[in-house]
Amino acid sequence: SHRNHARPHWSPRGTREVARMRVSLSFASTCIWLAASAGAYEWAGIFEVPQSTYMWTAQKVQGNYTDPTMKLAILPADVATQEALGALAQEGARALEEAC
Repeated sequence: SHRNHARPHWSPRGTREVARMRVSLSFASTCIWLAASAGAYEWAGIFEVPQSTYMWTAQKVQGNYTDPTMKLAILPADVATQEALGALAQEGARALEEAC
């Protein structure tokens, strides 16, 4: 299992605070799952990731994030197809249930 325990980096940007997290990947495609609370995921997608490091950025709007917390699960995917995304649904949901 490819789990990355990256820590977010916080930095001010104008009147907004920005949360950034650097993630190192060692596979060609990745499946990303997002969930703001326990229960079903809110969003998932598969992307080609030709680089080895990526930065996730979230910005506050009017002093707040849309959700007070957000879990992010990153899983390897063989191909970027709807079928591959469906095949990873159970593993993605399980990953989001784990404690951070």
